[in-house]
Amino acid sequence: MNGKREYPLRVDLARVKAERLEIHADLSLDEQLREVLLRYCFDEEDRQAGMASFGTAYYKSKIRHTVYAIVTGLLEPDEPQDLLLEYQAASTRKPVKGLQRVSRLFAALRPISNDLTFLCFATFSYSWTTYTSVPTLPMKMRESEALPFDEIRGLRLVRLRDGKVVYSAILDRPTDEDVSQMISFTYQGRFTPQVPGEILTRATEISLRFVSEHPEERTE
Repeated sequence: MNGKREYPLRVDLARVKAERLEIHADLSLDEQLREVLLRYCFDEEDRQAGMASFGTAYYKSKIRHTVYAIVTGLLEPDEPQDLLLEYQAASTRKPVKGLQRVSRLFAALRPISNDLTFLCFATFSYSWTTYTSVPTLPMKMRESEALPFDEIRGLRLVRLRDGKVVYSAILDRPTDEDVSQMISFTYQGRFTPQVPGEILTRATEISLRFVSEHPEERTE
């Protein structure tokens, strides 16, 4: 028997050059599930606000990661509850003592069987020594007194299908050393411990469409 424990919630952002993953969803929780989450409120102030918070720190690819989750609206039965799940790599934040682990949230919400729509945001950073953005940035402009800028260092690009945005990618060259991206899209699925990994895989697939790898030494 394999004694190795698996933690599907502990996704590896560092391995795919991601820095942050943010997942939002609207939940329609019945009274029983709201009461369960209210037991996990960090303190009385959060309980009165109808907010349950969770946090976990872990290591992947030898990099410290954190994941936080917040569910709000637990005292408003006629309104959807808001879920925020946020992962960060190389995080200096530390879950405060007494904060429940994020796995408790997923265990509590296991009865939810319907698919949810997750609004997803992911940031990536690629080293300019080995990667180029697609399209290549910066775009240098002709010198002109009529223009108030000299280079285009950032772009927002979208994929459309039937007039709807499938995904969006904001590309940036904030410095001469890296290429930064903000990827956004929606994802349909059940609220399971596997869904953050599935969303990160989708985000990575989109991200890689906007970079080109150049292993040869760059001279610029």
